[in-house]
Amino acid sequence: ESPGTFEDPESGGSGGMAFGRDGNRLLINGQVVPTFQARAGETERWRVVNTAKSRYYEIDLGSGKFTLIGTDGGLQEFPTQHDTLVLAPGERADVLVRPEGKPGETLLARALLFNRGYGSIEARLPFEDYFNFHFSNEPELPAVKLPDVRRDIKPIPTAGATPVKLDLVIFQHPDKSFEYAINNIPYMKDHDLPAKTGETQIWTLNNKTKWSHPFHLHGFFFQQLDEKDQPVHPIAWKDTINVPYEKSIKIIVKFEDRPGMWMTHCHILDHAEGGLMGMVHLVGDK
Repeated sequence: ESPGTFEDPESGGSGGMAFGRDGNRLLINGQVVPTFQARAGETERWRVVNTAKSRYYEIDLGSGKFTLIGTDGGLQEFPTQHDTLVLAPGERADVLVRPEGKPGETLLARALLFNRGYGSIEARLPFEDYFNFHFSNEPELPAVKLPDVRRDIKPIPTAGATPVKLDLVIFQHPDKSFEYAINNIPYMKDHDLPAKTGETQIWTLNNKTKWSHPFHLHGFFFQQLDEKDQPVHPIAWKDTINVPYEKSIKIIVKFEDRPGMWMTHCHILDHAEGGLMGMVHLVGDK
């Protein structure tokens, strides 16, 4: 294609929609492989958001590690250490990083190939150049102990919670076109999810497709549960959570006093536009 132009958003037809269109240009702050300035040994705090329509990002700094202190809804219960930082579309991360390099050196950060389902890693390079860190000629700062950033988050009580089952599926029609659906209903047509203000619900998200789905709820934060309905630690407030392909996860949400219609959908926008979305109809007492 010509530099600076966009492909047709309908390229690949319903098959492109089913896969999700990743694109072939990685941008960070609107730039291709930009160079950021830093001082060797310096600890930085990054707030990162994945605004891509379909692409998952797994960021690799080489020998440097990520200390995750927060997600979509602010600080999480306690920090966690990660060799790479994985973000699905729509997810946010608050991380402490200390890129490793000597004064005057340049460090290349890479975006690793992430397996989000069928066709997402076949015949593709294992990584792509993402951005550079150039370390100034100033003396390297001594290593310091990272702060132990914590937040007191109470688990949402499960007692009396309403169970809700949401099957994420895909159909192929007789004309060979594809369409996504929730509980076998594309766009949840005329089948809004009912809720009452003050009600707590436990959603079981069953991904019956061959692609992962970052599932997003408008207007409310939720917490993740394990298969026994116990909190997943560190507890974090999320509004987007990855549901791996052919797997299930549980989330718990308390619907506060904000009655109205609230959208829920896959944050891979190709999938949402292909039918993987619905509405929560929240009814108040008045």
